[in-house]
Amino acid sequence: MAEREGGAVVRAEDIAYARRGYRSFEHLTFTVAPGEVHVLVDAAARPARDALLAVAGRVAPTAGRLEVCGSALPRGAFRVRRCVGLGWFAGVNDCPPQQTVAEALSHELALRGRAVPYEQVLDILAAWMLATHADRAVDELDPDACTRLGAACAAAPCPQLAVVPALEGAVPPACSVALVRLMRAWAERTGTAFLAATAVPAAARAADAWTPVSIEAAELMEADGRAEASHA
Repeated sequence: MAEREGGAVVRAEDIAYARRGYRSFEHLTFTVAPGEVHVLVDAAARPARDALLAVAGRVAPTAGRLEVCGSALPRGAFRVRRCVGLGWFAGVNDCPPQQTVAEALSHELALRGRAVPYEQVLDILAAWMLATHADRAVDELDPDACTRLGAACAAAPCPQLAVVPALEGAVPPACSVALVRLMRAWAERTGTAFLAATAVPAAARAADAWTPVSIEAAELMEADGRAEASHA
């Protein structure tokens, strides 16, 4: 997708992360345009998670150049955290288990200075297919619904960029595709860009753009493309 007016929200040039014998992503280059849904594909999950947290200003890349919302990282991490909404990442910003779904979203909006009436909270939840869960405790949600709620909490204040982790657990691939489509609908509605992760090729192809995080991920997408072509 061509960059939209205002330039890229994210510019990553040959970024890498490796520390104390741990090697994650490397030689990773991509851009995210305003209002675009961009998906990082990773068969192993961990490197893409690290890359998402780097873009959100939570992990400092050890090589390359990374600019988010006009600020260079890691120096501009504080400014980046203010313009990036973060979905729920285990061990980083875990979901609030004792709150209801509506309370969790209301709390996140209030933290961002966007206190809204309950009817508007329900409207936002409906956009993420969560309105019927409004009064349920967050810890009662299945992994799919929990990830969608995290995405809603990240995106509802309409930041420049929302960063959303991959679905985890035994979740059908169709749920990953549906999540990407919900992100695209919200991006169209608000102009917020999304950077997300998946190991499901069909979900990556449902996005505006995708980037493999590893050689294995690139091979996964190539194999999926060949399989799709053979059934065309």
